[in-house]
Amino acid sequence: MKFSAVNLKKMQINKKAISEIVSYVLLVVLAVGLATATYFWLLEQTNVIPEDICPEGVSITVENYTCYDHKIDLTLKNSGRFNVAGVRIKRINDTDTNFEYDLKTILNTANTPLNVTNIAKIEGIVYEGTLKKIRIYPYVLDNSGKSYICEKAVSEVIISEGKCPPTV
Repeated sequence: MKFSAVNLKKMQINKKAISEIVSYVLLVVLAVGLATATYFWLLEQTNVIPEDICPEGVSITVENYTCYDHKIDLTLKNSGRFNVAGVRIKRINDTDTNFEYDLKTILNTANTPLNVTNIAKIEGIVYEGTLKKIRIYPYVLDNSGKSYICEKAVSEVIISEGKCPPTV
């Protein structure tokens, strides 16, 4: 094969076309890869609750509370129709600051759920300022052990004024 100016020019044009195709293929692969990674990341972040995980009959009520030394003791009762794996408690003080207190380890130390009509006593939850409210977020576990908060079963207790003295 003789190398002439015409043959060299054709070879250069063909090389340009191939590199352009490769760049388009890489661009498409990169876009599909980023879209897939974003999909799985968002799937993990949204934590979608399956319909049958948190039934409508889940309910936790505060039977009693007492305050002392800037701590509060709660007596919780499962007044619903289903067992609850645990609760998360949110304390709201006079500055509307939320403090989350996770009771997963307390109610689930022996891997025993809070069964229907069972009562759990939680002692020594520390608070700052003047305690205004307590929110109770019950949660259940799926078969794999992942916890899901039952948003429809959140209960709130308004603390009577003067019952829990403010911290100084």
